[in-house]
Amino acid sequence: RGVVGRALGVWRWQGQQPVPVDEVPHQQRRSGKGEGRAQPAAQADGGGRAARPPLPAPGRDLQAAEAALSEAAKLNADAVEAHMAYGITLSQLGRHEEALVAIDRVLALQPGSIEALNQKGWILYILGRYEIAAETFEELLERDPARPLLRGLIFKLRLGTCDWSNYDATVEDLCKRVARGEAVDSPFNFSWYNVSATAEARCTEINARHEWPPPKQLLPVCPPYHHDRIRLAYFSPDFREHPISYLFAGLIERHD
Repeated sequence: RGVVGRALGVWRWQGQQPVPVDEVPHQQRRSGKGEGRAQPAAQADGGGRAARPPLPAPGRDLQAAEAALSEAAKLNADAVEAHMAYGITLSQLGRHEEALVAIDRVLALQPGSIEALNQKGWILYILGRYEIAAETFEELLERDPARPLLRGLIFKLRLGTCDWSNYDATVEDLCKRVARGEAVDSPFNFSWYNVSATAEARCTEINARHEWPPPKQLLPVCPPYHHDRIRLAYFSPDFREHPISYLFAGLIERHD
């Protein structure tokens, strides 16, 4: 038990904290290639959201966490938390196949574990195994029917495997849920099958409140001021290792 505790301590010290999002970004869906590189894995945030943890911060020693958790899992085959943390770490290192083994061990110890099902579904998603991922998320939905964004994700995965069964009924159900104010899908995915601009706006409003709730503490209001130069500010979720950043750099360089 002491080894497991120390291993989990190392893992938590590396800053493994979940961040709620609706899905893994497209550029992060990759195979297990590139072992040793930090990559995302899914994790429940404790609030019922479909979620993944953040990209590891620079300098985070995931290798040390992996080594400690590997030892702990070997010494205590029934340590559920150690196997879960081990699976998350392996997936962040890009070792998704090994991560699946660790998460399946959790499910063997705790059948129907909501956290493990969520984790497994996202790993399968990253690996591009959409049909099995959809089945895993459907099991999760049975156990956690109020989980936001999950219904839309399952529908997206079904469409991604050319499974058109129950298409009309599913679209009708999702649209009705959006009209009731439920967070069932991201606005981008919703636009694939929704034809109402009003419903799209409603979905966007719901998603914005869900993903970016009002801050608990507001920033102080700055008084307006006048200046000879025009001041511009750009906001984007893609100012990182992303095509938008590279394309946008030229525009900023041309500002006088």
